[in-house]
Amino acid sequence: MDAGPGAGGRGRRPRGRARGASCARPRRCSRGPRSRRDGRDRLRARRRAHRCLLLARGRHADRPRRGLRAPGHSLLARSTAGGALSEVWLITGIPGAGKTTAGRLLADRFPRSVFIEGDLLQGWIVAGNVWPGQAPADESARQIELNMRNQRLLAREYAEAGFTAVLDYVVVTRRALDGYRAALAGLAVHLVVLHPGAALVVQREAEREKSRRHRAVHGRTIGEHFAHLETPLVAELGGIGLWLDTADLTPAQTVDLIMAGRGRARLADGQT
Repeated sequence: MDAGPGAGGRGRRPRGRARGASCARPRRCSRGPRSRRDGRDRLRARRRAHRCLLLARGRHADRPRRGLRAPGHSLLARSTAGGALSEVWLITGIPGAGKTTAGRLLADRFPRSVFIEGDLLQGWIVAGNVWPGQAPADESARQIELNMRNQRLLAREYAEAGFTAVLDYVVVTRRALDGYRAALAGLAVHLVVLHPGAALVVQREAEREKSRRHRAVHGRTIGEHFAHLETPLVAELGGIGLWLDTADLTPAQTVDLIMAGRGRARLADGQT
């Protein structure tokens, strides 16, 4: 009868046990002091590297940033090509003046550009969307302000990445324009006002499918609904930026005039 491994052979290693198994614990123990030494060496190396980094930062702390940052702004405010100020173009006018068409064509004229459509931002609101001119009026106004703020934020991000940002939105008051100028300070901001006249806009809008759907719901076309905005547009923004009477112009001709008048479109620093 087999007495088992403990009988008559006390202290002997069983045949089935690998030699390495009995040494596993002592081996780890024997390496402990060395592992602690290695850990201390690695910690000292990290501390030396950290001290070197702090010293390097201290030596370069007072160096200028090569003029790449606009005063008061933490992000890059100049284009990566040539060091010129990044451009932002704001195309405005009453609804139906042709802002979106002209804005897209204008963006195509630049080598690196983005077109940020104001109505598209409004359409991003999936639930609770209150379009301009709809009720409740206070919520509509709040969403307009939200769209403008987001449009300005996007414009700055793209401009500071070296893209020419072209925006279109219905900006008809000095207060709204000042909001754009303040948010885009340090960039080359241009204002273009498309002014074909309210009567022509109403006539054009009556022929558009979108406007006919608007009439079916609200009782009048888009042009009729917003024609009154021409009054504050002329009263508050008259003489600011580049104004174009586009009544007899094609979209391509409009963009040609915008490019030719870019000096007049540029808003000087501090202009109000």
